[in-house]
Amino acid sequence: MTQARTVTARFTYQVSVSRSGTGLGRVTSSPAGIDCGAACSGRFDVGSVALLPTGGDQRSTEQWGFGPAVGFVAKKPGLEWGVLNQNVFTVAGNSSKPAVNISSIQPIVNYQLPNGWSSHFSEMQMTYDWEKSRWSSLPLGLGMRKQYLFKQ
Repeated sequence: MTQARTVTARFTYQVSVSRSGTGLGRVTSSPAGIDCGAACSGRFDVGSVALLPTGGDQRSTEQWGFGPAVGFVAKKPGLEWGVLNQNVFTVAGNSSKPAVNISSIQPIVNYQLPNGWSSHFSEMQMTYDWEKSRWSSLPLGLGMRKQYLFKQ
């Protein structure tokens, strides 16, 4: 490897909801995230992230880092939304190099539009640097997609 790598371990818990019969009702979750009527699904992920000291003197932080990762995504017809949070904190490494203590948040939103079009957040991984007590990355990205069906 020629640069620092982040390794993620995730444990997934999936919830699916569908309505059968003629009854009415609403399904919600705690923690908040699922709120649906006729049909929806959601997934919670809990795991860990590791930063490995790879890449040599010029390209590496030369630090070992670990931390928790939590994610959630939910879907219902026409909409998918969620958030992914990863946290890395230095636990060992080269003391002459700066520590890596960061949290990243990545919002997930995808909205279906008519005729195969959709709108979504793109390239939006926000990073907070705990060593500098400031956001080191606050990108804003929106995108549009068009889905095509190719027949054989």
